[in-house]
Amino acid sequence: MSTENTKKSWLRRWLIPMIIGAIFGYSAIWLLDNVVGVDIKAAMQGYSTAQLLAMLMSVLFVLIAVILLALSFSAKALSANLPDGEELDEAELKEMTPMLRLSALAMSAYAVILWLLSTISGDVNGSSHLGHLLIIAVMVAVQLGVNILLWIRHDELYKAIMRETAGISYILIEMIIILWAAASIFGFGISFNPLDVVLVMLSVYFVVGTVVSVRRGFA
Repeated sequence: MSTENTKKSWLRRWLIPMIIGAIFGYSAIWLLDNVVGVDIKAAMQGYSTAQLLAMLMSVLFVLIAVILLALSFSAKALSANLPDGEELDEAELKEMTPMLRLSALAMSAYAVILWLLSTISGDVNGSSHLGHLLIIAVMVAVQLGVNILLWIRHDELYKAIMRETAGISYILIEMIIILWAAASIFGFGISFNPLDVVLVMLSVYFVVGTVVSVRRGFA
């Protein structure tokens, strides 16, 4: 592929969707604030930065799940994300459909987990949240099942991406959490709570996974 085509491919697959997403997000907030009458600042009061970030990430995962699900129904739309000159036919789409829909399910499970963790206070009796804990346990089981199915069904390229992502993520998360815990324990005024840890783990994993996928030509 020529350099010019590569730039066009990156522009179409990454920059344009980011711009569209930013415009959509700003427009949604403006409509809620100025048309619907929702006081965004008041609604955000009482939530920590970590909770707000978890809510945002939850919404992002839902959007990703919807996009993946939509792509699973259209070879043309899926081909738009491939390098110039490459197209998928219906047979190839049928082969990729299970992976796309399983990935959408995984994103949805992450979204549910993050939303529950971010919106429910932990300053109450644990027994009142037994149902929420069970829901999160089910979502974790769904995640495990999806990862096993993806590992079994897909080719060596996908498995290599998973191995590389897991290896790099483990090293980075280990370093971050050890240093973070040390700074908190040694009295440097840095908080260390479970939701923060979950956010860091997921952020590292998805950033690393995206970089590895792009580098290997999978995204």
